[in-house]
Amino acid sequence: MSVDTRTTADAPQHPSEDATDGLAVLARRRPAFRPALAMRRQPFLYLVAALTVGILLDRWLEAPRGLVAPLTLFSAAWSVKSVLVKKTTQAALALFIGLALAGMWLSLQERRGVEATRLRRLFDAGVIRAADPVELTGVLRRPPEPAPGAFFLDLEAESLRAERAPQAASGVVRLFISPADTEAEAEFEQLALDSGVRLRVLVRLERARRYSNPGSPDFNDFLERRGYDLKGTIKSPLLIEPLGEAKTNRLLAWLYRVRIKLMGAIDARFGAPTAGTLKAMLAGNRYFLDAEVSERLRESATFHTLVIAGLHMGILAWALLRVRWDFWRRRRREAEPHSVARTLAAIVVLWAYAVMVGLAPPVVRAATMLTVGVIAPLLFRRAASLNTVSLAAFVMLALQPALVADPAFQLSFAAVAAIVALALPLIDRLRQIGEWRPTARAPHPPTCPVVVRAIAEMLFWDEREFRREIKRSPIRYRLEKSAAARRLNLLRLQPLLRAIVLLVITSAAIQLATLPLMAFYFNRVSPVGILLNVTAGLLTAVLMLGGLVVLMIAPLSAPLAAIIAGVVHAAHALLVRAVVPFEGVTFATFRVAHYEDWHAWIYALYFVPLAGLAVWLDRWRPIDEFFPVERHEATNARRPRLAASLCLAALFVSTVAIIRPAAIAPTGRLTIYFLDVGQGDSALIVFPRGTTMLVDAGGELQPGKVTREETATDEATFNDDGFAVGEAVVSRFLWSQRRTRLDYALATHADADHMAGFS
Repeated sequence: MSVDTRTTADAPQHPSEDATDGLAVLARRRPAFRPALAMRRQPFLYLVAALTVGILLDRWLEAPRGLVAPLTLFSAAWSVKSVLVKKTTQAALALFIGLALAGMWLSLQERRGVEATRLRRLFDAGVIRAADPVELTGVLRRPPEPAPGAFFLDLEAESLRAERAPQAASGVVRLFISPADTEAEAEFEQLALDSGVRLRVLVRLERARRYSNPGSPDFNDFLERRGYDLKGTIKSPLLIEPLGEAKTNRLLAWLYRVRIKLMGAIDARFGAPTAGTLKAMLAGNRYFLDAEVSERLRESATFHTLVIAGLHMGILAWALLRVRWDFWRRRRREAEPHSVARTLAAIVVLWAYAVMVGLAPPVVRAATMLTVGVIAPLLFRRAASLNTVSLAAFVMLALQPALVADPAFQLSFAAVAAIVALALPLIDRLRQIGEWRPTARAPHPPTCPVVVRAIAEMLFWDEREFRREIKRSPIRYRLEKSAAARRLNLLRLQPLLRAIVLLVITSAAIQLATLPLMAFYFNRVSPVGILLNVTAGLLTAVLMLGGLVVLMIAPLSAPLAAIIAGVVHAAHALLVRAVVPFEGVTFATFRVAHYEDWHAWIYALYFVPLAGLAVWLDRWRPIDEFFPVERHEATNARRPRLAASLCLAALFVSTVAIIRPAAIAPTGRLTIYFLDVGQGDSALIVFPRGTTMLVDAGGELQPGKVTREETATDEATFNDDGFAVGEAVVSRFLWSQRRTRLDYALATHADADHMAGFS
């Protein structure tokens, strides 16, 4: 409300003209609208987009080096010239084209810039043959990685000898050894292998198993993205000969030993399956995960809690920066700002932890974002969330362009981009609507649907604060706010409801952004994850921090450590069994088929309306500052609503197309597909009217179940990360054919390599 203090003589003769002039003045005073997604505010968003386009073009076109290099230099010169003559538009265009060409060049160098001595080149050239053992000499990069009944060795090659004289070699090979009995285990322990030890081993090297069926993943790409050239199996510890210690980074060696000791302490203080989960969450070792735990978490879309990423790094950062360790002091009224020393120490600890657990893409992304986020306030800058995400992606892709095709990289950045581009802007708009009260800059109520206003008020309207303000103000007025919002605030239930709703919004945004990736890579959709992720983060924090506390205080107080360990076990049980109440719900979690070849473009097109929705949220202004003119009202109310409706409609259509792919019509012919499942057999028969029969489903040796006889007769294989032929090969082929059910399943006989895949 306002009070007019003008006299009659001061009043205008034509009120309408005065109002028009006043609106014109206000229009001139109106600040320029700058969307948060503008190029000046989020520069790395557009830079990483240009770099990504270039990398994808190289992977698609495989342009020759002689064409890409001169084009890149020309674009760089064009950009510099445009900057000097102050042609900003041309400079920006040249910069984007130059970055795209630079992305092509970096990708090309990564593909073709392989040294002649690299192990994978020697294997492709026939110098190394999978059937023949080679004598390989190299240095252990880290201590042996424990697995159930086995160990992994990461050996950086120096030389090898096959049938010929020794020759130089380079690259990293992942070796597997499974001691067959207690005697072999003792022999392996006597070797006392550690990082920096030079070894000579007799081993058969090979590429990762490649299945030729449609839909089967290429495990060679997976190994190369993790830095491995070849893999091999060592039959016996007697084939390993230590040659002394090489020069190594002592700090890295110490970090690796700390990680091994951490896993040993977890085994000593916790029983299975909690110990396996804690090893995954704290040390990045997923080989000890219980099969039921893995499956339950995949069904509930909370498997990400086992992958060290932003959630885990954020919990550690909170413990390092937010928790007051000087709690014995009496002054607790106001939290002190972070000191420079504490901030830098936290950054060092976070990066040391990232190096210790292996520098996987989600870990690097989280560490980079946290580093920028905590350093920016020290430099009197505000870390723009989306710009920080893009900066992390830019650095990682510039160093390793192949990450653009890595599922972990894609899922990690899709999830965090959804948070900062969808969830946070929506929450901010709801806060503006819910907290609105008339002011000189915003005198008019929010422009939004009634339902949205009611929800926003229930979450953010502070009735108690408003009443206190009215008592202090000389002006009395009432606001039409939701009755439910008033009651929730007066009963002090609003903070709990707000926390739950905001977590659901964030979880829903993550589910939306990762839906096509989950469907394409894992053939799973779990809407129940929107609800379960609300508690998954809290339970993960309890598991991580509780587990660390148990390990720290166990030597001081065993009874107290046992009590906290009981809390950790209870949190683990809640996390794993959270999906059980939803098992009878049809659409809580289900498997879906996926598209192949050119049909897979639908997964890329899905992100177009999602990006449009992010742009609309960025431009949506439910509260207008100053008095809006009629044209601005129309623009602010009608056009954005229409754009939002179109984006939501397109998003709905894309979602339906992804989770319910159209079935392939019967061809009227008998078709038989013979599948490549490695050792064993599998075939799919499609009858003329579309009836299907799966004959056998392949199988594989299970990790930790290799007998001494099998080791003596043939080289045992270990399935990394719970690999299963039935899931990763046979089912992927069926899903690539857009089939979600079988009419008949037939096992020809009971050998594991014919029927184990059925499970």
